[in-house]
Amino acid sequence: MATGGNPPTGVPAGNHVFLPRFVAYDTNDPRLFHTSMIEPPDPLTTGIGLDMPAEKIVQGGGVSNVADFVFAVANDLNTDITVRLETDHQLSRLTIPNPPADVSVSNNRPNQVQISGKVPAVRQALLNLNYASPDNYFSTDGLMGKISDGMLVASGRTNLDVKPNCGGQKDGTALLFALGNYDSDGAFREVSYVTSVSVAGKKLPVHFYGYCGLSGGSVVKFDQPDGGYSPIPPGDNMSNHCANAKRELSWIGDVVNPANYNYRGFPYVKSAPMYREGYSRREHITVYLYENFMDTVPVSTTGINNDSATTLNRYSLIFQFDTFDTTSGQVSLQLDNIEANRNLRDINDPFTFLDDPRDFQTSTIGQDGRLITNASWQFSNDGVIVPLRLGTNAYDPNTGLYELGRYSQDPDGDGNSDPSLKMTSWQGLVGWNVRATNIQTQAVEWQQIPFQAGGPDARTGISLKISRAQRCPK
Repeated sequence: MATGGNPPTGVPAGNHVFLPRFVAYDTNDPRLFHTSMIEPPDPLTTGIGLDMPAEKIVQGGGVSNVADFVFAVANDLNTDITVRLETDHQLSRLTIPNPPADVSVSNNRPNQVQISGKVPAVRQALLNLNYASPDNYFSTDGLMGKISDGMLVASGRTNLDVKPNCGGQKDGTALLFALGNYDSDGAFREVSYVTSVSVAGKKLPVHFYGYCGLSGGSVVKFDQPDGGYSPIPPGDNMSNHCANAKRELSWIGDVVNPANYNYRGFPYVKSAPMYREGYSRREHITVYLYENFMDTVPVSTTGINNDSATTLNRYSLIFQFDTFDTTSGQVSLQLDNIEANRNLRDINDPFTFLDDPRDFQTSTIGQDGRLITNASWQFSNDGVIVPLRLGTNAYDPNTGLYELGRYSQDPDGDGNSDPSLKMTSWQGLVGWNVRATNIQTQAVEWQQIPFQAGGPDARTGISLKISRAQRCPK
């Protein structure tokens, strides 16, 4: 190289030549990059890099995985290098248990780890790398890596397919519930997670409701095994078939008085969901996913859209607000990204139910896929069954079933098909009651999560990561 004014003279003594640095990066993910320097041809240039697979399957739920698939590359083993690893999800955790004595390990955040030392020692430490997803989480994550030797820097990435832990349940679908809150701009902030596993059965969704009330002037009760309804004979008082929560359900602590089990109508409550021991919780919103394994809709349920229950109407979300006690309650909430224009009040549709239309802005889901309720109750509880209707493209030839992960309802056209629930006000409620996996006991159970309203860790909303729903392993 030479000065521009006098090329033959070259660079004057005492001056520096700045050699250019080249950076090659992935335009889809600029964090993936490699740098190089133009070096004099005579010295040996040290080469470094990270060997990381493009994809890796790991177990979710917060359990620890040995992540020994990151390899530090260098053509001089005596080189001092630093490897920094970080997960996409800030609630994931990276650790290096029992690192070699001749490396330095540091963590700025739980989802970061940095290892420094000679190449062989760093490689040994990487063999002990452990990855854990956020507690009760499954879906996707990513592991980003960067290696440097002071001058040169290179990067790598592994996309992580985080599998659900179904707590030993073989039949059913795992659905990730992200609990959190909405900021002033409407963005959802995720605080914690629940891996919910569907209730799998061969009964229609309304069977899990047990509604008893008026329909078109006739008194009906959903009491058939398939979830169908039967009219109450003329002249027979509805209260003889439908227990009145105020009058019939006296509590002993947190348990219904056993004497009431002998009551003719128990556990049906007029205009309210069925009381189910082990499902409902007082002062909680019970929410769970129901999955039909019926081949066809029973003939006894006439007048309905006779879609096979294992196809378009395979899945339903069931909500119950509060449960039977002596206190009243109220909740205002909004549910988004569900099937537009579905009439939830149609009792001839066994995949839906809405027990008190007066509590809802409209009995029909809006054109924008939104359902808004201002439900209130005096003694018995309220609730709604919302179908998660699939499209014909949801069929998976590998499983022979219609899969929830292929749900694509997006009526408002914003590119997001994950249903979400946002509470704006409530009284007489303290938390969620969700059917979820317990990693410690390897079982599926009902878990109560407090709202913790009023702070950054509030859990007053739910985002259902439905696009990442996965079938439980056999």
